[in-house]
Order: sequence, then C-alpha cells, then structure tokens
Amino acid sequence: MKIAMYWHNGRSLGHTSEVAKISKGLSEKLPNVKLLGVTGAFKGLDMVSKDMEIVKVPGFENFDTEDGLIFKNKFGVSRNELFDIRSKIINIAINAYQPNFFLVNHEPYGLDGELKQTLLELKNCKKILTLRGVIYGAEETNFDYFSKETAEWINETYESILVHTDPEVFNLEEYYDIPKFLHNKIHYVGYLDTQSNVSKNDARKALGLENEERVFVSSMG
Repeated sequence: MKIAMYWHNGRSLGHTSEVAKISKGLSEKLPNVKLLGVTGAFKGLDMVSKDMEIVKVPGFENFDTEDGLIFKNKFGVSRNELFDIRSKIINIAINAYQPNFFLVNHEPYGLDGELKQTLLELKNCKKILTLRGVIYGAEETNFDYFSKETAEWINETYESILVHTDPEVFNLEEYYDIPKFLHNKIHYVGYLDTQSNVSKNDARKALGLENEERVFVSSMG
C-alpha cells in the first residue's frame, strides 16, 4: 500500500506535528506501508516517520508584524511564481508515485491552489482531507472552506474528511455552516497523541525541576 501526505508550512510546527503523528501511527500499524510526504515545511521534518520519503518543495516564511503579514522566500521570486514552481514539483512527484491514498492536511486545494491540478489528474486513489478541530473563526472558515464552490469541490474530490478532535468538545457541524451534503463525509477520529513510557517524576528529573516548580506547556498541532 502506498500513502502520500501533503502539508504546507505555516507559521510554526503545527501541520508538521500533525503529519508526524499520523505517519508514525501508519508505520506502526501497517509495517509494509510505503509513505511519501510532500511539503514546503523546513523545520521539524525529523519528527515524521523514518519510513517516510519526503519531497521538499521550495518553502517560504510568513509571519505577522504590526504592518501586516510578511511573506519571504529564498528563490527571490513572486508569490505566484513560487507556487507555480511548487505545483509543478508536486504534480510530477505524486503522479510518478501513484498512491493508493492521498491525505491532504488542512488545505482542500493545497495552499494557493497548488494541489488542484494534481487532485484532478490523480485516478484510482482515495483522497482524504484531514482537519484539526477549530480551523479559524466562523466567518473566515465558512468563506474559505464551506462556501458553495469549495464545499462542492470537497464533496467531489475527497472520499472523506477526518477531523482530529472530540465532537463533544468541538463539533464542526454546530459551529460552522457546513452544507448537509458534506455531513456524512465527516469522521471524528479523536485527538492526535503520542504514547510515552516516561513518568511524570522521570520527566521532571530529566528537566532538572525542583519539587515546587511548575511548568506551563503549550502544544502545536
């Protein structure tokens, strides 16, 4: 079985962290699985399964400032030119690989539409959209993900939508205006987690924490 996974590089490690947990789970449960990752991420790639081959497309940095969003890439080309290059690399890689399953993280069209042509061309492959629980605020998410055009694209393109959350904590259908024809494609798979045999006391000892010291931990993805 061949599985391809796409994720874009956001502002930090969230999307890479999601894919890392999924890829390791697939490697553990399916020993003979072949994994291909396609991404522009350039940090945290050591987190993904060691069994995954990665096709790295030219990345970029984007971050917020007081003056607005800053977008930088090392190619020295415009944003449109960069995503045209990325789209062509992705298309060649995925069509050569011919996966049985294609997991697309967070972006139904790929970032800036860079997956659209590949998704249209890819045959005999089950395409799966994976989403975190809270995507964005209601207004932005309804426009970007569940407008008539995008909802129809998701319905026609993807076999299913896997959501990494507990519906009792956050239910997409209740918070967002998701067309009813998509409801039967949505499957809640629970939070992504990694198992650890390290006890609380061992972790505190390894970090050099005194008994009364407290640590605030915030996780991405």
